[in-house]
Amino acid sequence: MKILFLSSGYRGVYPSIEQSILNAFQSHAISICQNKCILELDAYKLIQLCKKEKPTIIFTLLGYQLPQHFLMWAKKQQINSICWLTEDPYMIDLSLQIAPYVSGLITIEKNAWSHYSKKGYRTLHLPLGADYSIFKSTHPQADKKSDVCLIGYPYPERVKLVSFLANELPIHITVAGNWYPHQLPANVKIASLWVSSEEAVQYYASTKVVLNSYRSQNQAENKNSLGLPGVSPNNRVFEVAGCKVCQISEAREDWHQWFNKEDIPLFSTKEQALDQIEELLSNKQQRTLYATNSYNTAISSHSYTHRINELLTWLNQENLT
Repeated sequence: MKILFLSSGYRGVYPSIEQSILNAFQSHAISICQNKCILELDAYKLIQLCKKEKPTIIFTLLGYQLPQHFLMWAKKQQINSICWLTEDPYMIDLSLQIAPYVSGLITIEKNAWSHYSKKGYRTLHLPLGADYSIFKSTHPQADKKSDVCLIGYPYPERVKLVSFLANELPIHITVAGNWYPHQLPANVKIASLWVSSEEAVQYYASTKVVLNSYRSQNQAENKNSLGLPGVSPNNRVFEVAGCKVCQISEAREDWHQWFNKEDIPLFSTKEQALDQIEELLSNKQQRTLYATNSYNTAISSHSYTHRINELLTWLNQENLT
């Protein structure tokens, strides 16, 4: 097997995630062609690259920028193309546009997997994992200490949740991301417009409770005309777990396949989140227990090496190798 690994061209967390996946492929002794960015290559250049490298599989995250002409050419050449759809269900309209032209779809979202399966596409449900050489336990830093921390984009529901918690509890909350346009309570600190994975680890290690929540399926910037709700966990929960810190997460239907009840407390309303955070902040022993449980589950099951192992098994089962 020889994989042509194409960078998606998306910024933010994507370069870090792609490098971790690339490392996981290589840890399985998979031959990888040069990691080219899709945005730098038109259909002609992609075809020439394939003729030069002679891959058996073309692999990328999302794949929304892949030219249809190139994908049709690859199919005629019996080169299988695989896209890991990491923005499902929120961008499923774009995913469905490329679905007829690729050999297989990997999706992080169970509801999207069900939809693709019903339409007859070869598909695998596989959430992103974490790179535990990056997301690992480390010493807290005094300048990053907080009671509660949330690193992520300020979707409206997240802003409401953080504001509610800050108004109800006399605690120090740290957020990171583009939160500056929002009116936040005085006890909420915006750490930065953007933090790297390595910086995120430092913030996680320096907080008592990490908060995880999700975006709405009806978000204005979504491309989800089906209105599919998300039911699967995001990669943040796997990353935070590797840092061996306590976290609480918004509940999701597709949860217990990935974590045990004893690993991470879940909430469905902002009032439940408030009660849980208040209890956890007063009980260090309980925080330590959750941190240890989620850590043990994460490192035993949710690294990118584990994910790529599942992916390779599926590729073999589907005769896509």
